[in-house]
Amino acid sequence: MVVIESKEFVQAHCSDCGRKAPGLTTAFDPYTNSEVVLCQSCLSAFVQRYQFPPGCCA
Repeated sequence: MVVIESKEFVQAHCSDCGRKAPGLTTAFDPYTNSEVVLCQSCLSAFVQRYQFPPGCCA
């Protein structure tokens, strides 16, 4: 389960791709037990990985 919090950063680096982007969203990764800040494109991929853990071809 992915827990996404409502707080957004004004501008920082994405935890996944490393790009500096506005409007990053904080998410909790239960597998690594850590909090990450993600841009919109990485957030979509992050959520999809948890909705389909074995991948789209399984």
